[in-house]
Amino acid sequence: MEKRLKVSELLQQVGGVLEGYFQKVVVEGEVSRPKPHPGTGHFYFTLKDAEGSIDGVVWKSWIHRLKRLPKEGEKVVVVGKLSLFRKGGKCTIACYSITPLSQPGDLALQLEELKRRLWAKGYFDPRLKKPLSPYPKRIAIVTSKSGAALRDMLRIARNRWQLTQLFIFDTLVQGEGAPASIAKGIGLADRLGWFDLIIVGRGGGSLEDLWAFNSEVVADAIFRAKTPIISAVGHEVDHLLSDEVADRRASTPSNAIEIALPDRQEEIGRINYLKEQFRKGVLGVLERKGQERGYLWRLFREGGLEGRLQREKAVLEGFRERFQRGVEGLFHRKKGEAERLKGEFHRLNPGVQLGKWEERVQGFFSQFTREFTGILEGKGREMTQLREGLEEGIGEVLREKRGEIERLKELFSQLDPRRGRQFLAEIWREGEKGLERVRLGELKPGEKIRLITPDGEGVVLLLEFHPYQ
Repeated sequence: MEKRLKVSELLQQVGGVLEGYFQKVVVEGEVSRPKPHPGTGHFYFTLKDAEGSIDGVVWKSWIHRLKRLPKEGEKVVVVGKLSLFRKGGKCTIACYSITPLSQPGDLALQLEELKRRLWAKGYFDPRLKKPLSPYPKRIAIVTSKSGAALRDMLRIARNRWQLTQLFIFDTLVQGEGAPASIAKGIGLADRLGWFDLIIVGRGGGSLEDLWAFNSEVVADAIFRAKTPIISAVGHEVDHLLSDEVADRRASTPSNAIEIALPDRQEEIGRINYLKEQFRKGVLGVLERKGQERGYLWRLFREGGLEGRLQREKAVLEGFRERFQRGVEGLFHRKKGEAERLKGEFHRLNPGVQLGKWEERVQGFFSQFTREFTGILEGKGREMTQLREGLEEGIGEVLREKRGEIERLKELFSQLDPRRGRQFLAEIWREGEKGLERVRLGELKPGEKIRLITPDGEGVVLLLEFHPYQ
């Protein structure tokens, strides 16, 4: 059975072969997408020709040994060692020498020449850029229907804003026929006149993959369109000719949807904010108008006939209240003096003094009578209670003695020999097989026995046992 390798093991073996065999390589090509890494300080680029490309890197420790770093589109000869990055499975040339050739790359020259011609035609004039609708009803998307970029755009559109209709115009986005296909899709969407916006673009890739959006036919289609266009090609670092001609550039296709469509949550928040501001504004206006009305009403009342009448009425009302308070005060003072003189007269009258003594003596006699009567009544109740208690006690004793006599009579009647066998008792106890009958001689103190007599039965705890001799 053949040995199965893990991916990491396979990459390790391949890397060992490549790095051991290609310890020094000399390669000629055109520099594409040069970019220093802001965190590590390393310099990354792509080296390409018409039929292929490979990643290159200059480590930070080797950068100072180069005269200068290469530019976009420049043809160079690099010397370095071939390495395999196991995490991504990509071959990279770790360069320690980069020598520029005499002329920059053909693609870069062609692009610069095209930019100069289009600039002269006004393709990049910011004054000709068309504004975007804030709330588009229909959007045309010119891209490949099988690309991941389209799926991302549709997903973001569903989450962001569902009131806009999206129409897909399937086109080629790379390869020989891509420029004409893209231009045809743009022209068709614009001629229909249905759309408020056109988004043209694709996902990321190499510069060769994106080169269709640097073509003149695509730039012409974008510039001639009457419908506003957003160019959304590749990633943030990718800058294509279509980005400069379009009315708006998006860093990615997903960013194009974010630019084109309003955010539902933001719009709800803005509407709620406007509602609250409107409510506060209306309440503020009503409050100010109410204050103005009150102020004008006070001015009218104070300055008109009604105001003067109210002021005179208030003065008369003050006079009336002060007069009434004065009369009432005088009346109360005179009434108090009359009461005081009346009391003094009664205090000095002899008849009144004798009447007071007579009332006092009568009161003492009434109080003595009530207290003596209460004492007699209390003693009478005590005597009654004692008599009732004595009678009840004697009755209780008699009842107890009668009961004892009855019990003794019953006992004597049971001991009467004339009653015969009807007074014999049976003795049973719990055994291994249940209840069993026992004789008198088999009993022992501490046993529980069941005693059955002609009058009934019951369980008895035998404390002591003395057989009759």
